[in-house]
Amino acid sequence: KKTVPQVTILDDKKAVGRAVALEIKKQAADAIERRRMFVVAFSGGSLPKIVGPALAEMHKDGELPDTDQWHILFSDERLVSLSSDDSNFKSVKEHVVDPLGIPDKNVVTIDEKLINDPSAAAKSYQKRILDHMTIAQGIPVIDMV
Repeated sequence: KKTVPQVTILDDKKAVGRAVALEIKKQAADAIERRRMFVVAFSGGSLPKIVGPALAEMHKDGELPDTDQWHILFSDERLVSLSSDDSNFKSVKEHVVDPLGIPDKNVVTIDEKLINDPSAAAKSYQKRILDHMTIAQGIPVIDMV
């Protein structure tokens, strides 16, 4: 399915969070209807803090059913302990995973035991992702990055 880039300018971070949350909601519903799972790869930085509150509000209001079918990956995780303030996982867990009730087993993380060996950590993470995902025509299916 071909997508067309679009640029949206909003007034503040709260509006950005709501707009992104609405798009996540749409993509999640479509993926769950098609494959019974929604796979999203989060980046780090401020994104989880911006979108998390809007997602949590939607979830509380019953607008995000089936969050137990969401699967979380990380597009740019750092090689640090998962409990480190520098960990993208820690931020996503705090602002998205826990508030939405996404099962921990649906969150694919790096192997903390390998943080001192970047090559082994990358290979391990790749295997964890592939073991966790739907493969379509030889390509892992990620619904949203």
